[in-house]
Amino acid sequence: MNTAAGKTMEKSESTLYGNEERSIVAAEAVLQNEQYLGSPLLSSYASLLQQYKNMFKQLRRLIRLSDKQQEKLNYLNGQLEIANSLIRKTFGRYLSDEVVRDILSSEGVVLGGETRLVTILMSDLRGFTAMSESLPAETVMNIINIYLSMMTDIIINYNGTVIEFIGDSIFVIFGAPVCRDDDARRATACAIEMQKAMKDVNRHCRERGYPEVEQGIGLNTGELVVGNIGSDKRTKYGAVGKNVNLTARIESYTLGGQIFMSESTLDACGPILKIVTSQEVRPKGIKRPITIYEVSGISGGFDIYLPDKAPEKMKDLFPGLAVRISILEDKHTGEEAYEGTIIKLSARAAFIRSEVKVERFWNLKLVLIDSDGKEIDEDVYAKVTESHAESQTTFNVHFTSMPFMIRNFLNKTFLDAV
Repeated sequence: MNTAAGKTMEKSESTLYGNEERSIVAAEAVLQNEQYLGSPLLSSYASLLQQYKNMFKQLRRLIRLSDKQQEKLNYLNGQLEIANSLIRKTFGRYLSDEVVRDILSSEGVVLGGETRLVTILMSDLRGFTAMSESLPAETVMNIINIYLSMMTDIIINYNGTVIEFIGDSIFVIFGAPVCRDDDARRATACAIEMQKAMKDVNRHCRERGYPEVEQGIGLNTGELVVGNIGSDKRTKYGAVGKNVNLTARIESYTLGGQIFMSESTLDACGPILKIVTSQEVRPKGIKRPITIYEVSGISGGFDIYLPDKAPEKMKDLFPGLAVRISILEDKHTGEEAYEGTIIKLSARAAFIRSEVKVERFWNLKLVLIDSDGKEIDEDVYAKVTESHAESQTTFNVHFTSMPFMIRNFLNKTFLDAV
């Protein structure tokens, strides 16, 4: 201990133990008083004083130890607060402040996972993988970061838990680690606000000279196993189960700007949703057909709605634009290519006549043929939005990815068609 600290402690102890020290001095003075010399009680009195001094010495030692323990405790509490602050900051990238507080104030999620009823939200930038192949790597990352940053703020605002960023996709759950009665409704409101925010995402993209992007969102409610997964070297909060795959399938049916949900989410939300359409589909890996619902609004205190879509105005093309069509299966192009003709066109859609029969929601790769019969060396990707029952050889598509060169070619060739 340094001299200054020692003097400060001595002064502090003198103040703290003043009465005891004065009592000892007075007692010792009694022992030295001549009038008590020879008293038969003097020996007992001296022995009692010595015991008191020993006890006082031990008391001072214990208090000093207690002070040191308190200092150590204060230090550990400070370190714990620093650790909690770091946890809040880290979790805060994925969870709301409320969820983080719940985790830190409880024993946490059961190790190894537990079964929870949750609402799953999956989002994806439509056609972004194909678009990114023609963009510089830095531009691709900047677009993704603009998108993820704005979407994450909205998700946290609705108390969602971000499980994973997978490239340009987001995997979110509502109902774990904290379960609430309105998980499905909050997830739906969150999805609608995420779609509305794409206007701001694209404003930021335009300001930087980046292409605009579109988002599709799928919602599904069901049981998952949630908890800490990984190894002793790397652990994360995760979720697994067949409902993850089902949600991904539901999301895959969307076009940019759409939100599709399962019947389980529809039932969990109740009669407060604005439903645009419904469709029976047969997702790959799912034994039975399911009905999916396109939602564009929610009331019940959330009161958030997507704007109504204007009808797509297409220009008639004569004699039409030749196109070569390939069917995509899990993002892989089929071996066969089919001839077709675009007979109506807009900036976002086309009406095609072809020898191939297609079904709604199929994904296609289109290779355009110029007037000289040569392929234009850029691929266009589209999703079938309507297949006409009388023949199935005429169908409507929505473009999910169109390179700049193709767009410029269509503008130049068909003027105001796109």
